[in-house]
Amino acid sequence: MLIMDKVTKKYDDIHGVFDINLKLKKGNVYSVIGPNGSGKTTLIKSMAGMTNITAGTILLDDENTMLRQTKKQIGYAMDEEGCYPNFTLYEIMQLANDIKYHGEYANQIRELLQEFSLWENKNMLYTKCSLGMKKKLSLCLSFLGTPSLILLDEPTNGVDTKGIITLKKQIEQAKKREAILVVTSHVLDFVGKIADENIFINAGKICCVVDSHDDLEKIYERIYLQE
Repeated sequence: MLIMDKVTKKYDDIHGVFDINLKLKKGNVYSVIGPNGSGKTTLIKSMAGMTNITAGTILLDDENTMLRQTKKQIGYAMDEEGCYPNFTLYEIMQLANDIKYHGEYANQIRELLQEFSLWENKNMLYTKCSLGMKKKLSLCLSFLGTPSLILLDEPTNGVDTKGIITLKKQIEQAKKREAILVVTSHVLDFVGKIADENIFINAGKICCVVDSHDDLEKIYERIYLQE
């Protein structure tokens, strides 16, 4: 289980996330929904232990997500290009496997690159790749190993239909092995099909949590579009 207890990550009085309380269960998919600037990426980076929170605690199976050992159980890939200067797609996967898992999941590298149609371009430099290829590489990195928590930040952005179908399959496989998955997205139809629960966030605070039987579009309009 992932537990966020009174979590605040404050950039200033209006930017960040504030007093977040969540309990996310194994084997479930959770979407985080909100417009740009609502706090989605800050929330997911906090879950990943990639940013120092201002207050509160975040525990994955009773272990702080800031600990290096806990991070091995978290599948998350940052999008910043500066992380991968002058590395090929294959080299990036190898590097992640070596650093995070001491080379344990080398057999998965080819499988994931093939699944996401990147194998033929495995020797291409990351800086030469299209947006879609970079996003699919981030998905490969997120699913590498057997993480207990998989965090996917706007995973459909720039990804073609085949890639989205592959993404859905990977999500389903991760669910079956009892991983927790958290997906941020603007695409309500996508998250409505994959998520067990949907977390609406606005101005860094959780507005409501609903299941996917609810009309997500109507809820979105009520929260964000009414003046």
